[in-house]
Amino acid sequence: MEHHLTKIIRQLVVSQQQLARLLEAERHKIGKMADMVCDIPGHGPTLGGLEGIIKHSGDHTKNIAAYLNSLADLEDAIADMLEPAIKELREPEEQE
Repeated sequence: MEHHLTKIIRQLVVSQQQLARLLEAERHKIGKMADMVCDIPGHGPTLGGLEGIIKHSGDHTKNIAAYLNSLADLEDAIADMLEPAIKELREPEEQE
């Protein structure tokens, strides 16, 4: 039984490493986007007036919400993957 748990935990570790690489790539992408935002001049926005600014702000808000939702989905996936292993680890303690 311990061999199976060890195998499951190793597979979880590999998947966690892959998810970490994915998040690292997203972090770099977001950093570059932040740099681009900082390069926008602070005077005279030419986004089509107030309506254009509101539209672009709404688009950015949607993108941020989608990113946060993907992080929440990632957290749920991690919890779902670890739950069976934790249950298996707790069962021997409860039997004693």
